[in-house]
Amino acid sequence: MRSDSRSSLFALCVILGFSALICVFAVSFAEESEAEKPAEQASDGNNKCYVCHPSLKTEDITTGHLAMEITCDECHGASTEHMHDEMLMTKPDLLFGRSEVRRMCSDPTCHKPGEGREYYGLADHKDPVAAEAFFKEWLGRTRPNGRSVTSESVCTDCHGKHNLDRAVATRAEKEETAEWVALINGKDLAGW
Repeated sequence: MRSDSRSSLFALCVILGFSALICVFAVSFAEESEAEKPAEQASDGNNKCYVCHPSLKTEDITTGHLAMEITCDECHGASTEHMHDEMLMTKPDLLFGRSEVRRMCSDPTCHKPGEGREYYGLADHKDPVAAEAFFKEWLGRTRPNGRSVTSESVCTDCHGKHNLDRAVATRAEKEETAEWVALINGKDLAGW
C-alpha cells in the first residue's frame, strides 16, 4: 500500500512539474511573440478605426492628417476600450466638442497661430487671401458638409465632416425603438 501512495505522489509531482514547465514556456513564447510584432506603420495607422468608421477613410480631415503621418490616435488617444466595444457604449479616450475645436487645432504642435494670436485663423492659412474670399463666399450659408459658416465658425465648419454619420451614432437608439416580437405565441412552436 505504501508503495502505491508513493507512486501516486511521484506521478502527481511529475504532472505538476510538467504543467509548470509548460506555463513558463507559454509565457516566454507570448512575450517573445509580442516583442517581434512590427510597430504600426503611419500609412495604415487608422485601419483599426476604419473597421467601425469606414466613412473616415475618405473624410478630408482624416486623409489630410494621415498624409502628414498623423493618425487618429494622435488626437483621440489609443482608445483601446472604445475599439473593443461592439455595443457602441464606450467613447474614445479624447473627444472634442465644438467649443474645444479651435483650441485643439491651434495647439502649437499642430496649427500654430502666428503673430502672437491665441487661435489659428484665416490669416494663418497657406493662402490667407483665398481663405478670406472663401469665408466671405460661404458666410451665412450651409456647406456641403452640413455645417453653416458664421462669424463664430470653427475649423471643422469649413474643413471636412469630421464626425460620425448619424446612422452609426444612433445604433443603440434604433435598438431601443425596434418593436418587440414575442418569442412564444402561446399556441404552437411557430417562429422557433
